[in-house]
Amino acid sequence: MQNDEEVIWPHNLSYILRCLTDTGLQFEFLHEFPFLTWKILTFLELQDDGFYYYPESFSEPKLPLQFSLKFFKPTRLRFS
Repeated sequence: MQNDEEVIWPHNLSYILRCLTDTGLQFEFLHEFPFLTWKILTFLELQDDGFYYYPESFSEPKLPLQFSLKFFKPTRLRFS
């Protein structure tokens, strides 16, 4: 038996940022990384550090493979 069904939830970066800021959270940083912890693309190569990277021969512009975000909940100032 073979399962050919694939389910994905594509969320672009602007959608994620908008959803978080719409809740009242404030953006602090966005970090991009050139590696993944899993081989989601067949051409990625496992390196000695245990992460998957674009191969050296990859000639296309190398887009970030993952990112991290930091948001914070602002504190309210209280005046007497």
